[in-house]
Amino acid sequence: EKIRLYKEMDTVESEKELSALFASMEDRFGPAPLQARELADTVRLRWLAMELGFEKIVLKNNLFIGYFISNQMSGYYKSAKFESLLNFIQRQNRRFELKEQNEKLYVIIKRVDSIEKAYKLLSEMR
Repeated sequence: EKIRLYKEMDTVESEKELSALFASMEDRFGPAPLQARELADTVRLRWLAMELGFEKIVLKNNLFIGYFISNQMSGYYKSAKFESLLNFIQRQNRRFELKEQNEKLYVIIKRVDSIEKAYKLLSEMR
């Protein structure tokens, strides 16, 4: 049942769908524990990251690593959104590191030790 719920949460595409899923879960199992609420926050973080152009994100050892779209020919790299993001990163140069390895562009952000902090940071970047 837990795996089915994880899979269902992975397919949710909007806040409305996520709220409905959690309402359904609370009807069946009672109030959601802290871990379940944090999982919902992880889904929200992933949505925000995708909106900003991150293909993959990693949060570990107090670092946030965001991997940009791997297709270097993507129109994203010529977009105002990407330009705005680069400007934000440049203004935060002590905490942010922009790197490229194996033709993959990514950013490392220091002192991010929770999903909540990562979400707040990405919200500022937006």
